[in-house]
Formats: sequence, C-alpha cells, structure tokens
Amino acid sequence: MISTVLKFSISFFISFMILSYPIGEKKIFSHLSEKTQGYTDPIFEKINERLSSVISGTKDYGKKLFSNANPQNIDSIKYEISSLKKSGNTPSKNRRNGRKSAKNPPQESYTKEEKEILKKMLKESKY
Repeated sequence: MISTVLKFSISFFISFMILSYPIGEKKIFSHLSEKTQGYTDPIFEKINERLSSVISGTKDYGKKLFSNANPQNIDSIKYEISSLKKSGNTPSKNRRNGRKSAKNPPQESYTKEEKEILKKMLKESKY
C-alpha cells in the first residue's frame, strides 16, 4: 500500500515537472492544452451536462423524499361518525354496572374440595 502511494507520488511529481518545463514563452502543458482543446472541450461539456442532470435529479428525489416525511393531511376523529351517541346507556357505564365490586362477593360458593382443585390448577398453570 505504501509502495503504491509512493510510486504514484513520484510519478505525479515527475509528470508535473515535465509539463511545467517552459518551451519558448509557454509551458509544455499550455502547448498541449491548445492542441487538444478541440477534443477536450466537448468532452468537458458532456461531463458537466451529465453531472448537472444527476445533481438536479438527486435534488428532486430528495425534495420528494422529505416532502413525504410530514403528512399534509392530519387524521382527525369525526365525533358524529366514529363515536357512540351520547346517552345514559353507554358501554362504559354498562361495564361498570355489570362488574362485581369487592363489597359484593360473587353469589356462588365453592366447597373446600373445589377450592383446593382450583388452587392446584392455578399453581400448575403458572409453571
């Protein structure tokens, strides 16, 4: 890895020195640039067009992605449609009235044998 980086650095430095050498009033790089400009300009224009279209497509995709992050329409409950009509006989009141409280024990009574069987079943079901 280090040898590859070292080889690249040395090659780059030598190329830079060669292209920077002046011939006449201009450097070698300037002479080469003038000769190849007819070929390189269309290539650079195509690269810039392609790059700008990719960037604009990415921007559009990002805008669509983040515009969908927060919902435009917030759901709400319509009380007239989704809830029960308010009356004295609602299910919550029925449940409260139908439930036995601690003051009123169940009317059934179990024998000692039945209670023992029930306790045994409960203990077995826990494990």
